[in-house]
Amino acid sequence: MIKILLKFLLLLFILAVTFMPQLQRQWRFVDPFPLKGSLGELKAVSKIDFDFRKWLNGEFQEQNGLYLERNFGLRDYYIRIYNQIAYSLWRTPKAQYLVIGKKDFMYEKNYIDAYYGNDFIGSAKIAVQTERLRMLQDTLRKLNISLLVVLAPGKADFFPEYIPNKFHKKRDTTNFEVCKAELEKQQVNVIDFNTWFIKNKYKAKYPLYGQYGIHWSMYGSMLAADSVFKTLESLCNIDMPDVECNFIDYSSDVKRDDYDCAAALNILVTLQSYKMAYPIITVRNDSTKIKPNILVIGDSYYYQFINNKFTSLLLNNNNFWFYFKKQGDFDGNARKVQGKELQDEIEKQNAVVLLSNVPNLKDYMWGFIDDAYDAYFGANQLGNSERTSVNDTNEISSSKLAEYKASILKNPKWLKAVKQNAKKNHVTLDEQVKSEAIWMEKNINK
Repeated sequence: MIKILLKFLLLLFILAVTFMPQLQRQWRFVDPFPLKGSLGELKAVSKIDFDFRKWLNGEFQEQNGLYLERNFGLRDYYIRIYNQIAYSLWRTPKAQYLVIGKKDFMYEKNYIDAYYGNDFIGSAKIAVQTERLRMLQDTLRKLNISLLVVLAPGKADFFPEYIPNKFHKKRDTTNFEVCKAELEKQQVNVIDFNTWFIKNKYKAKYPLYGQYGIHWSMYGSMLAADSVFKTLESLCNIDMPDVECNFIDYSSDVKRDDYDCAAALNILVTLQSYKMAYPIITVRNDSTKIKPNILVIGDSYYYQFINNKFTSLLLNNNNFWFYFKKQGDFDGNARKVQGKELQDEIEKQNAVVLLSNVPNLKDYMWGFIDDAYDAYFGANQLGNSERTSVNDTNEISSSKLAEYKASILKNPKWLKAVKQNAKKNHVTLDEQVKSEAIWMEKNINK
């Protein structure tokens, strides 16, 4: 009797699993449980009517198959049940690039790569880019435009103790170490929050990073934003509105970016963590205060400045180019801005801020430095063989020469300019590359 009952219950369960999606799709008896992260950002797919030609070429089957896959009833719940089982039993995240660390601290894989130096782009490339950045800073200063580089922290740098053992290795040279050293050496205006956050890890009044977030905490971002805008106030020699934090909600209800990694897990339950702080800021303003125009080129760490209301309270504009892509004014499409248009956009500003977290330093400002350099100095500024002679190779070590040459050859845009100059100067490509490398060593390290 018990076996029969179990078989009957199993049959009911199978029938429910089979037909519930169709019933949900028809009558919507359960509220949706929207997915987060990449699953929640999938583009909507429409169903197409039968067409014999589309059926023959497979378009009908492919389109409608994808439509059914993304629109069957209870899809959100089924995915969350599957992900919950994988997480609860094996601590396996069903989210792209997500890593579950010790004590359930969460990372993205690129943060771990950056911490160990797995993504190092080379000292020569960083040195050249920083030299160009210094030249841009000097040029913009003459136009009364300030330039500021903001090095946002990395979670793996902040919490290395929770990185899973399988990633452990001897640390190599990192992009952060070399970028920071070059920026300071070239005297480029820079704020290093990565080092500051680590030093104040146990001193800050509230947590600077969340267990389940990949970004600096809302409290940490408030401290960072306050420092950035005070620095801009000094660089631009203006008096900006004064910001005050009159209330902080210290809560175990972890919200927004402090929970973004856990949200991307798309599981059924809400994970518990230590309390996080949520500041409420106000502004004191009067007719003597100035709200500047600031162009920010950065990554997702800047969104906390926006969410904390700093940008709306302190700036005349909210000109944020995510990964150096300008948001379209009318169509909403992001695009890169180059040449004269980029120069015109820069010269509308009081300051330009370049903000990058630690793992994004491998892209070193996403092409902005090269494009702005080209806009102000021309694409062929590097590449004039009259600057140096190939016979000057005794002034540079062979290892350093090889490093610079490799940097040139790996940069398509740079290599194209060098090829043009080799043709103009009637020398071989190898000779011109060698000439460029020598010039960089003599001028960047002078």
